[in-house]
Amino acid sequence: MVKIFKAYADETRLKIVKLLLSKQAKGGLCVCQILNALQMKQAAVSKALNVLKNAGVVTDIKKGMWVYYSISDTNQTKDINIIIKKELGSDTIAIKTAGAIKSPQACCDSKRCK
Repeated sequence: MVKIFKAYADETRLKIVKLLLSKQAKGGLCVCQILNALQMKQAAVSKALNVLKNAGVVTDIKKGMWVYYSISDTNQTKDINIIIKKELGSDTIAIKTAGAIKSPQACCDSKRCK
């Protein structure tokens, strides 16, 4: 449980969680979509996704040449995600960020999302 709370306790990781909880992220997001929406460097996003994945907060699935990340729906993370999702409606930065999500074909080159 401590590992899960530590995963949420970082601003970058929390931004990613908020992005993945947004309506625009249905079906998951690839790394380049997250990079473009958050305007962050790939190393920071990859490191944050790794911590979130190891804590069981996110899952990944490979579809074609892209790896998509989505929120894990485990009993341990479900209640925390409900609280974060309720906050999303009033979080103008998260709403603006979610609006910046592009299709993977529009933002990815084959090297960044594999």
